Amino acid sequence: MSMGPNPSAPAGMAPPDVAKKAGNIQLMGILSIVIGFCCCGPVGLVLGIIVLTQVGGVTASLAQYGNPPDLVGKVNTGKICAIIGLVLSVVNLISNGAYIAFSPCCLWVLSRAESVSVRPRSARSARTQPLGRPLAKT
Repeated sequence: MSMGPNPSAPAGMAPPDVAKKAGNIQLMGILSIVIGFCCCGPVGLVLGIIVLTQVGGVTASLAQYGNPPDLVGKVNTGKICAIIGLVLSVVNLISNGAYIAFSPCCLWVLSRAESVSVRPRSARSARTQPLGRPLAKT
């Protein structure tokens, strides 16, 4: 695939594959916000990173065709949405981690674990049998 200007495309018009990439960048940027904040932080994080890595290449290929304003606008919208999606995904991951770490269930388990005392094997009484039953008195 050559990156030169397409002779079949009209002046100022990008070929359909570049236009499709610009639309996909915008879509993935918007999805990184929605999925990252509402549903699944790691997926939003991955989508945001993918968008930010692809923006440079698509912007360079759009520059070869005279920077069509509608496609440049889609790429810029996708980039801004990806940045917002990254921030919201990180906030989501931190808040979910804090919720899990400090939820009442986890705190109850931790408090029970601290109150249980286990005697080490060496501290057992010498007057017990191997199964822990006391020896018969003679």
